[in-house]
Amino acid sequence: MKARELPADPRPGLGSYFFASAPNERSHSDSGSVLILSLLTMTALIVMGVGYLEVAATQAEFRVGENGRYQARCLAESGTEWALQVLEGNPGFTGQLGTVSLGGGTFEAEVTGSGSSGTIVALGEYDGIPAYETTTYQVVTGGGEQIRAGAEVRVHRVSAATWANSLYYSGEWEVDDDSTATGVAVELEQLTEITLDSDAFRDRADHVFYGDQTFAEGATLTGLVWVEGAVTLNSPCNLSGTIFATGDIELTGSAATSISSGAESAVLLSLAKIRLAGSSSLSVVGDIYCLDEFELKDTSAASLTSRVFTNGKFHLHNASGTWFTPVSSSVPPEVGGVSSAEWNTEIVVTSRRPGQP
Repeated sequence: MKARELPADPRPGLGSYFFASAPNERSHSDSGSVLILSLLTMTALIVMGVGYLEVAATQAEFRVGENGRYQARCLAESGTEWALQVLEGNPGFTGQLGTVSLGGGTFEAEVTGSGSSGTIVALGEYDGIPAYETTTYQVVTGGGEQIRAGAEVRVHRVSAATWANSLYYSGEWEVDDDSTATGVAVELEQLTEITLDSDAFRDRADHVFYGDQTFAEGATLTGLVWVEGAVTLNSPCNLSGTIFATGDIELTGSAATSISSGAESAVLLSLAKIRLAGSSSLSVVGDIYCLDEFELKDTSAASLTSRVFTNGKFHLHNASGTWFTPVSSSVPPEVGGVSSAEWNTEIVVTSRRPGQP
């Protein structure tokens, strides 16, 4: 039996019309939204990118400018140091120093003043950026050291403390409201420490003692006395010589006391502390050396024709009058680290700040 073929659909395309998917009108709407969102995102990114570039450019300019200002300040400091070096060799110099080129910039300095004090104005310039530094100074000229203190200086309840030549110190400086101190005081960053050769003093001593020694009132000491230990002097006593002690040296008592170095240039030397206290009237002639600390206290009048050298503190306390006057004695060969000519002329900076006067 022959199968019958069904006649073709008289409406071509009708079947495909029914079976094909209908167009999705929402897809056109979503595509438009995505396109707009993409454009907005791209625009935002471009704006942000341009902003970042502007910020980076500004920061780069700031860094360049900050570096220029820093370099200019360094050049101004170089100008100040140059002027200070010139003054070290010629303390009375005033005038304009030339222009120096350094590291892509320049510096110059001008010194004005009276010879004993003055002002330095230094100009540094880098990449067209200027910077100034102003420094004031004093010229200290004397006959060498009167007092050298390697640490702090304190003056408490002293109605009048006077030293003829310069006092050099490294450390704190304190004069209380109840005290007056007259004389040139110069602060230095570092002082050469003094040294004392104990063995050399012992080898040429006139008297050698081992152990702590106490010398009673009225005791008379002459020549070079060397003590391994501490020494106590009870006033009044008569010392016409030199005491060297590996320990402390202390003067106590209220009686008037006079001590002098005799043939030696030094009168008291200690590897530790020296403390002079209690004497109603104290007269000392000769240099004083101690490695630790020097203290003068509780005296109504003290006259020291001495230079005082200490690696440590220098204290004056509760004294109605204290005078340190020049002494022309030499330095014993057993003492190291002391040179009286070392500080004969000193340029002391009193202020230093950026900017013009």
